[in-house]
Amino acid sequence: MSMFYQNLTLNLLAVFHVVRYQVLDYFKLPVSSVLVVVDEVALDIGQIRLRQTGSAGGHNGLKSIESCLKCKDYNRLRIGVGGGEC
Repeated sequence: MSMFYQNLTLNLLAVFHVVRYQVLDYFKLPVSSVLVVVDEVALDIGQIRLRQTGSAGGHNGLKSIESCLKCKDYNRLRIGVGGGEC
């Protein structure tokens, strides 16, 4: 199962590479015009948090995106999925 998510992350990074170097650069848009939506286990189900800048906060997907975008100045929307309490 983890290999699936790892492959999915690599595919998403390829998409971000295209966004960064082809879309943003072509239209001369700032990275701050990007909105990244991620799942967040630290938030209760349905709770949302919107930030314009900040750290990855331990979220590996956001760390990868920051590495690709080469900055932390992008909008992020975290959607709570809970901590796995079933």
